[in-house]
Amino acid sequence: MKQFDTQITRALSLIPETKKVLIRLANGKSIQEIKDLILKDNLLAKNTDSTRKKIWYALKSRFLENSEVDLKSLKKIVNSKLLPSIKDLIIYYYFCKYEYIVYELVTEPIFNQYKMGFKEVDKEKIIEYFESVSNTSHPEINNWTEETRARLIRHTLAILKDFKILKGSRKKEFYEFFVPLEVVLYILFYLKIKGNPLNRIINHKDFNLLLLEKEEIIEYLHEASKKGYLIFNQSGNIYELKTEINSLEDLVNEFKRKI
Repeated sequence: MKQFDTQITRALSLIPETKKVLIRLANGKSIQEIKDLILKDNLLAKNTDSTRKKIWYALKSRFLENSEVDLKSLKKIVNSKLLPSIKDLIIYYYFCKYEYIVYELVTEPIFNQYKMGFKEVDKEKIIEYFESVSNTSHPEINNWTEETRARLIRHTLAILKDFKILKGSRKKEFYEFFVPLEVVLYILFYLKIKGNPLNRIINHKDFNLLLLEKEEIIEYLHEASKKGYLIFNQSGNIYELKTEINSLEDLVNEFKRKI
């Protein structure tokens, strides 16, 4: 079991910075050149060397040198004319896949509250979650102070507000947002390329990051079938998917072709 850590408290969502860097990458800059632009030329307009170093480390770890990120497709998306919400939510997906504590807080206590019909996030439920897993899968939590726990909750909710999953200042309410088909398909193909069978994909926790469940994913698949991205058939609990798309880069090219 991967351990929780507190590194998100050093660099939060960084959405504009992430986009700026990925656009430079899409336009031919190397990762080393981007590092020099951030640290030496102050590409991201940060006041201190320490801040620039923190941001470089965060962007490098989350995206640029992360083997779990399909960088070719991601930079194409960010440098395209696709909707800003598509770009932001795919960045959010990779962000959560790297920042494990955010992934778990969203897919467990926060998503559970959403399913139960909560209008706003109850921080006490997140504290209860910490208490529960501290005695089982995450004993490292026992070494955290109450302030550390509170700060992690506060920062996680702020990140979710940045990505428009939540809204509000003092109280964080669930944002009533529409997830574009392209985002669901990107995650679906990401999981498919990783070797997951279709039934597992449809039930995958990754979709809970978008506050979506199995029934909604099936609806998206029917829509994708109508739009020609794939052929999806369903007979009870038996599913079949056929597609000529074999990579995320091919998928993004299809997105761009249909704009």
